[in-house]
Amino acid sequence: MAETDPLLRVCSLLNTHSAKYLVIGGHACILHGLIRTTEDVDILLEDSEENLKRVTAALSEMEDGAARELTPRDLLENVIVKIADDVEVDVSRSAWRISFNDAIGSALKC
Repeated sequence: MAETDPLLRVCSLLNTHSAKYLVIGGHACILHGLIRTTEDVDILLEDSEENLKRVTAALSEMEDGAARELTPRDLLENVIVKIADDVEVDVSRSAWRISFNDAIGSALKC
């Protein structure tokens, strides 16, 4: 994979698979101008089964293939799934009480 930035690598894979997601956590803070160090990538997912299949397929393409055994059900049944690959990715369907559907309207206004 050509991208060396962890965020760009994860987003590139998700975009290639047409996954619906939002960047949250430390990288979102950085993108909004806050100074923060973080190494993991936190993403908030639209929780349809089709989208969860796209996400698992995309993240399965990371270098170590840590997500290859994940299923959409794994993402549905857990609050956060930590994928420890060449990039550590924390995947969730809600951030506190905010779902993807709650957040996407605000995200599109940015």
